[in-house]
Amino acid sequence: TCASNRSNPPWVDPSKRTPAPFGPPRHCKNGALQYPIAFGTPSSQVHTRLYPKLFDFHPIPLDLKPKPLGFNDEETYQALATMSYFCMTNSRGGWDCGRHYEVMGAGCIPYFVDIHAAGPYILPHMPQKFFRDVVRMPIFSHIGYIPSAHRDAYNVPASPYFVNGNFNGRTRLQFVNESFYFKHGMALDQNWYWRTARRLLKYSQNYMTTESMVSYVLKTMGVEHAKRILIISRHDWDNLHQAFMTGLDGLGIETTTIMNK
Repeated sequence: TCASNRSNPPWVDPSKRTPAPFGPPRHCKNGALQYPIAFGTPSSQVHTRLYPKLFDFHPIPLDLKPKPLGFNDEETYQALATMSYFCMTNSRGGWDCGRHYEVMGAGCIPYFVDIHAAGPYILPHMPQKFFRDVVRMPIFSHIGYIPSAHRDAYNVPASPYFVNGNFNGRTRLQFVNESFYFKHGMALDQNWYWRTARRLLKYSQNYMTTESMVSYVLKTMGVEHAKRILIISRHDWDNLHQAFMTGLDGLGIETTTIMNK
C-alpha cells in the first residue's frame, strides 16, 4: 500500500534544527557502520516551563499490577509528572522507552533504576552519567538501584520497591510498591533540583524530540535539505516508525509511505 501525507507545519530550515547528539557510529567487523537511532517525543508535548511540585515521586508507577492507568490516560499521567520531583523509569521491552522522554519533557527528573546495566552503546544521546548520579544520591539509599547486569539476567538486590518481572519472556524490573518517598529525615536540595530540572528540560526541548531525532538522521544521511521523503516500511504500528513519521511532520517534510507487509 502507498500513502501520501502533506505536512501542515512549514518546512524547517536545517540551520534552525537541533539534531540529537548520538555520537559516532559503531564499526562492525564486516566494515559496515552502524548508526544509532532512538525514539523521541513530539516537540508540541514538551513543556516550556517547570511547575510547582506536589509529589516526591510520580504517584502512579506504570508497572504496578493491575495497571492503574492505561493508554487512554496520557493526559493524567503527564499532568502528574509535571507535579512530581522524580519519576521511576527502567528498561522495558528494550532500553529505549517513551516514558524516559515523557518524564523529561514534563520537567520531571527520571529515577532510572537500572541505568548502571546499560552498555556503552545504549541510549548514547541521553545524559547517562547524570542518571547514574541521581540513583546514588543519599536521599534515595532506601530505594536502591541495579548496580550492574549481564544481558537479561538481573541480579536484583533486596528491595521493597521492585522485583524481577517478565516482559514477553524477557527478564525486567517490575515495581511492586505504590509509594516512593525521599528518605525519612533527609531534605532535597531545592536549589540543586530546580537548577538541574531547568537544564534537563532545556536539553529535552533541544535534543529529545522526534524532530531532533529525525534531524540527526537526515544530517547523517546527507539529505538534511530534503523537503520530500519516501518511506518504505514493514508496518505502521512500530514505535520507532511512529516517532520518525511524527518528526518528519514536525519539520514540515512531505512524506510518501510504502507499506511492504
